[in-house]
Amino acid sequence: MAPQEEKDLLLDETYEAALTCMRNNAHARGFVASPERHANYYAVWTRDHCISAIAAYLSEDEGLIASARAGVLELLRHQLDNGHVPSYIEIESGKVEYGGYGRIVSIDSSMWLSITIGIMYDTTHDKKLLSQRNLERYTAMYTLLRSADMDKCGLMEVPVSGDWADIMDRSYHVLYDEVLYYEALRSLAHLFSEALLYTKLKYADAKQIRRRIGFIKQRMSLVRKRLNESLWLTKDNMQDVLDEYMVHHKVPIADHPFYQSHMQPFKHGWAHRVDVFGNALAAASRVSPKDRAKQFIRYVRRHKVNKPIPGRALYPVITEDDLDWITIYEKKEAPHTYHNGGIWPMVAGFWVYALVRSGYPKTARNDLIALAQYLKETEWSFPEHIHGETLKPLGRMQQTWSAAGFVIGYQTLKKDKTIFRAYRATQ
Repeated sequence: MAPQEEKDLLLDETYEAALTCMRNNAHARGFVASPERHANYYAVWTRDHCISAIAAYLSEDEGLIASARAGVLELLRHQLDNGHVPSYIEIESGKVEYGGYGRIVSIDSSMWLSITIGIMYDTTHDKKLLSQRNLERYTAMYTLLRSADMDKCGLMEVPVSGDWADIMDRSYHVLYDEVLYYEALRSLAHLFSEALLYTKLKYADAKQIRRRIGFIKQRMSLVRKRLNESLWLTKDNMQDVLDEYMVHHKVPIADHPFYQSHMQPFKHGWAHRVDVFGNALAAASRVSPKDRAKQFIRYVRRHKVNKPIPGRALYPVITEDDLDWITIYEKKEAPHTYHNGGIWPMVAGFWVYALVRSGYPKTARNDLIALAQYLKETEWSFPEHIHGETLKPLGRMQQTWSAAGFVIGYQTLKKDKTIFRAYRATQ
């Protein structure tokens, strides 16, 4: 067998293993984070489920799509009046949790859910998703996201530990969340626009929805403008941005080929670190100009951040000698683990998608093959994350969104599927 055929076979074999993992973790309430009964992993986590649901819709597997849909509807049913959706729902007890350990509030959950519903509708054209009750739920999400921009600057103000990065010390204007904000607004505009076309609305309701779509379009333009002004630093704007956030640190004034992980007022020990997941999402989204997406990708390749396997969350890692080290990292964010430089198969999927969208199919293929080889060598363990130096599998095994990451990478590379759709409402 030719080397090319062997590699194609490896990709196909790993893809089938990923689907099997997802099927094993599918439940009537949605996808559990992991089958392991450890802490709260045997639960439907909103962000985990949504990323897994996106992979399910890309796969076109009917069984996985059924679980994806069931989970989305279950999460919607437990939405609070203020628009927030659960952080997770326990499978065995049915307990609905909006906070979790440390009372962490998941601000990204509602955004992932909005994005996923847009994909669901765009794929199935299920008019039940445009029911009056669901439109009320989307309105609550819209109101929640709108209110998160508390000073009307165009970017949402994110609380500490408010998203997937848990206890990492980042807050306020966070790249990952701002990209999701932009894409969630796009999805909601699409759903509202489809409701105008295909549902019977009272005149007053239709007028209000048209006004809302107009606001969303304006807000999207502002989010894109502010994100590119405040989080992409150049020698021309860097000092102004640091002054605006009152960050005083002796750093060279220079062009930076990636978006900053976050800009936080009065940040002590501010450092230039690459949030690979946030930058990959930006590169895959219309929020980032193509030339900036390419600069980020070239930076990652030049510094071999994607080697030996892709999906490293942060580069460079934070060590005890760094000014931005905090004591709690000793327990959960040791260097080269978890969000501090750990390698995530889930993140790798979005990295591959960003490569494909930005015109790097060869690198995308090579990186997906490297991930497939690792997963096969570890007997399809689909670990939560991987040590960035030793490559030891860490966290929970058979993690659903780790399998979903491979599905996303495979479908966007080999089948030319897309995640962030070209909705006419926001063109």
